[in-house]
Amino acid sequence: MSVPRVFEDAGRIFRADTCEPLKAAIKREDVGFQGWARGNYPGTLLPPRVLPGICSVGVWDARAQQSWGLGEHCNEGLEITYLSRGSLAFSADDRDYILRDGDVTVTRPWQIHEVGDPFISASRLGWIIIDLNVRRPNQDWRWPDWILLSEAERRRLAHIIQNTDQTMWNGAELAAHFERLIGLLSEADPARAETETKLAVNSILVSLLKTLDLGDDYSLPGRDSARETVRIFLERLDEHLAYDWTLADMADQCGVSRSAFVEHCRSILNDTPHAYLSALRLQRAKLLLHTRTDMSLTDIAFECGYGSSAYFSSTFRRLTGSSPSAFRRLSSGALNAKVTPD
Repeated sequence: MSVPRVFEDAGRIFRADTCEPLKAAIKREDVGFQGWARGNYPGTLLPPRVLPGICSVGVWDARAQQSWGLGEHCNEGLEITYLSRGSLAFSADDRDYILRDGDVTVTRPWQIHEVGDPFISASRLGWIIIDLNVRRPNQDWRWPDWILLSEAERRRLAHIIQNTDQTMWNGAELAAHFERLIGLLSEADPARAETETKLAVNSILVSLLKTLDLGDDYSLPGRDSARETVRIFLERLDEHLAYDWTLADMADQCGVSRSAFVEHCRSILNDTPHAYLSALRLQRAKLLLHTRTDMSLTDIAFECGYGSSAYFSSTFRRLTGSSPSAFRRLSSGALNAKVTPD
């Protein structure tokens, strides 16, 4: 089994392919939509040399409450959204917001977020997703060549976005530029509007910096980006338990040395990486034994990363004092006892 790409895969398949609900809504004509895109995003396909670095730029116009939403996901790039009409439920990093007309959100490539609660309300939402060639916090941002911000302005914007817990701002500074960008999307051939689009995107970034800027002293303290990367990796590790993780694999995913990875784990978890991984596997195995009576012990062993049913049984007995089969019988009996009427 190849090493899971915990950060790189996040934008495409993390928990759900969240482009599909929007694509289906567009196909049903539940929403008005205009957009240009690359990869899995909806919209007119951008030619390779047109707007390099843009993953998606688009707008939806939902005139009524919808029956779909965008579940938990990450994007390949920095996403800036602007709500020009209506209201919209939005969450990021387990924090819930209600966006009102004029609000702007900024989400990082590694940041899990969700749109809808769980459904989309009547709203007009525009967005840009710019690929900065990063997937985790401790990588250097690489802007497309046509972004006109100075080197100092790029560093300043990156510093603020990477080190603030805030996700939503008042977007008054960006409003006119976003409306201009949305107007350009009616052009069926993106190449014909490329120069104007670049100007609009640059104007949005300049205005975004003004909105987020806290002054010359960079008053937001810098975070330890390597520690933040390890923290996010550990949070997502339970999505990839089937892989036979080594310490080198885990450290490599985070772009740090093995010793640094262990040190960060001790700081975050007060435990070692392998002890944490073992606890996750045991927790998942217990859950599957309790809820998935259709799964064999061998299937559960492989799904949880034990490698064989024999190793699973011996490890489970050592850690719990019970065999997997006995645990399943006991949990099944407890469940039946709870639902048996008097």
